[in-house]
Amino acid sequence: MADADKKEADSKPPGGDKIKRDKVGRMSLQEIDIALEKVNKHMGGFQSRYARALLSRKRFLQSQ
Repeated sequence: MADADKKEADSKPPGGDKIKRDKVGRMSLQEIDIALEKVNKHMGGFQSRYARALLSRKRFLQSQ
């Protein structure tokens, strides 16, 4: 029981209670481009589910 409480305490960010998470469906084209640059740099490509969602959203916004 104490282990579960410790894991919960460790999972919280040090600066606050909540982490700001941007929704892919609400991002603008500029925000998506910035996010794709970060993904490519840190993850080494676009194979992750997040990267594929960003690419899909980018194609959608460009088609409009």
